[in-house]
Amino acid sequence: MTGEVPDEPSYPGLLQQALDAQALSHDVVQLTVGFAHNTDSTTPAGTALLAHLATAATHSSHAAPYFAGTAEEALSLNSIPDDRKYRENRMVIIHATARRYLQRASPPWLSR
Repeated sequence: MTGEVPDEPSYPGLLQQALDAQALSHDVVQLTVGFAHNTDSTTPAGTALLAHLATAATHSSHAAPYFAGTAEEALSLNSIPDDRKYRENRMVIIHATARRYLQRASPPWLSR
């Protein structure tokens, strides 16, 4: 991977990333709700785990809109040729932000 923005980023591929992130977020929220209803969630260890799950639910929920924003930027790359470099940079930043939210949603032992 070179880090270069392709001439024509895949809009469907970028939208698929948004869809995948949204599905992941849904799963994390469901897991969090399920654990919150479990009696183990009231123990000290359970409360700590619930806090991690709640954080993961928050961060994973933020990722999907950023992936969708990346796709939106990809569509606008050719709309104003003079702005292409700015839009490419913006697209990369938005995509990196989405990825970072997913990293923050990961358990601490996977983030290293």
